[in-house]
Amino acid sequence: MNFNTAETRQGTRRVHNPRQIAKNSSGTKREGKHLPQGALRESPYNAVQAKKNVEGMRRQFNDELLHILEEEQQKENEREKVLSKISNPALYSETEQQFGRERAQASKRI
Repeated sequence: MNFNTAETRQGTRRVHNPRQIAKNSSGTKREGKHLPQGALRESPYNAVQAKKNVEGMRRQFNDELLHILEEEQQKENEREKVLSKISNPALYSETEQQFGRERAQASKRI
């Protein structure tokens, strides 16, 4: 058996750590090597939990993206209103270029 020391508030004590006993390729035990974190857990639990985590992150990401797209749609509607009121061709062109820069920044956000 492999015993390690564990520091606690009461002091140092020896403990048995089953993660430190692993088998090498020949099937014999080797001590002092750590198994991967969580290797003793059942994998179906990990898969279910991981799937829930991924679904939660996906929902959050989609909500954020939807919010950004709704904001940009409102801004685009405002841009169209502004452009429809401009009669000066030079001012129209300048405003259109500014809106193009704003759209490029929005694309980066998305």
